[in-house]
Amino acid sequence: MNRPPPIPGHKPPHRSHARPTPAAPIPVVPVPTPATPASRVPTPSAPKPAPPPPAQVTPSVQVLPPSDVKWTEIELPPDLPMPVFTSSEPWNDKRIGAMAVYCSDGRLGDAFDEFCHRGLSVPRYDRFAVPGGPAWFAHDDEEHPALYRAAKEQMDFLVRVHGLDRILLFTHWGCAFYKHKTGKTPRESWDVQLTDMRDAADTLREWFPKVKVEGYLAMRLLSQITFHRLDLRLK
Repeated sequence: MNRPPPIPGHKPPHRSHARPTPAAPIPVVPVPTPATPASRVPTPSAPKPAPPPPAQVTPSVQVLPPSDVKWTEIELPPDLPMPVFTSSEPWNDKRIGAMAVYCSDGRLGDAFDEFCHRGLSVPRYDRFAVPGGPAWFAHDDEEHPALYRAAKEQMDFLVRVHGLDRILLFTHWGCAFYKHKTGKTPRESWDVQLTDMRDAADTLREWFPKVKVEGYLAMRLLSQITFHRLDLRLK
C-alpha cells in the first residue's frame, strides 16, 4: 500500500504503545427503602376453627349390645313392651344362702347393702324388709298373731326353697316402729328394742336349728352410719 508523501515542516503525532489506565469503579450507594406504615403491614390470618363434630342422635329405642344370649330360647309373654332400662349388673344364678332382715326405712337401704357386701362379704342375699324388721319374729302368736303367722310362713318358704343357712338381723337407732309402739325416745325405748332382737333370734333358732343367726345395730352420727354387733343371747 502506497503512503502519501510527508508534508514539509509537519511532525506526526507521537503514538504511545502503553495500555490505557482503567477508570476507577463507581461505588454503589444503597438506597434506603422507605418503611411501610404499620397500618399497611399484612397481619397473618388466624387458622380457621375446626368444624364441630356431628351431633350424636340418641335413639328412641334402647339397643342392646351384642351378647351370647340366645334370645329365641327365652320364653317371653306375647305382649311384652320394649325395655325402658337395661341393668349393668349381670345375672348370677348362684345362691348365697343368706338373708337380711331389716326395717323398711329406705334411708338405710344403701347402708345395709354396703355393710353386707363389704363388711360381711355377702354379695347377694335374700331380703325381708318390713317396719321394725326383726320385731316380726319377736312376738308370740297371742300378742301379734297376724305378724307372727305371716313371718313364719315366709321364713319357712325361703329357708326351704332358697337353702338359707345364715340370717342377719338388723335394727336401727330411732326406729319409728318403736316410737309408735312405746311413745318414748330412742334411748328410753332401747331396752324394748334390744329385747325384741334377742327374742327374734331365739325364735329363729327354734324354728331353724341349723341356721346361724346374728344381729347388728345401725347407728347414725350426723351423716355417717355405723354398724355394731349385738349380743343376742337371752339374759
